[in-house]
Order: sequence, then structure tokens, then C-alpha cells
Amino acid sequence: MEDVMERLELTGEEAAVLRELLERRLTEVDVEVSHTDAHDFKALLKQRREIIESILRKVTALPMAA
Repeated sequence: MEDVMERLELTGEEAAVLRELLERRLTEVDVEVSHTDAHDFKALLKQRREIIESILRKVTALPMAA
């Protein structure tokens, strides 16, 4: 599948809010993983967590506006 979005430009404030949202979602996904017994759903959640972590690493690398 071809990458649809190659670049996303955010202000420092937008990047900070996005980081906060991603960090919160990681916590939520961890809770969901620990509470599910369904193997397929747990695998899906773990894959989702990896994607969120990847996005978070990219957003964290952005410079913060003063």
C-alpha cells in the first residue's frame, strides 16, 4: 500500500497535544491488552500499540516551540 501522507506539519502546541493524546492512548491500549483473553483481539491491540508508538516517536522528534 502506498503511503498516503508523506508529511504532516504541526505547530509546537499541536505537536504537544498530539503527544499527550498518543501517550494517553498507549496507556488505554495497555489496559485493554491486560483485560482481554481473546488471542486475535490481543494481537490486534498489540499491533495498534506498535503503530501508536511509532507515531509517538515521530512526533516526539519534532522541535518544541517556545
